Amino acid sequence: MGRATFDDMEPTAADLAKIEAEWPVIEAELAVLDAEISVLTTPGGPSPLDRRRVRRARRRLLAALAQNTTRPVDEFARDGAA
Repeated sequence: MGRATFDDMEPTAADLAKIEAEWPVIEAELAVLDAEISVLTTPGGPSPLDRRRVRRARRRLLAALAQNTTRPVDEFARDGAA
């Protein structure tokens, strides 16, 4: 067993393609997290606008998850072959 080099640790093209395919979900999750942090740190409690921001972020997350789930499996396989 040899030592692992930095080249061994780099993501492959297939790994990068999968990350790219999942990016809308990651971005939506970050938006939900940001909205929830904003609600928790608002002095005096969250406003109706803050609550609406959380609801919208959650809806965008659900839409991104649905879009990612309906993506054909063959498309992931093709991305990995590139």
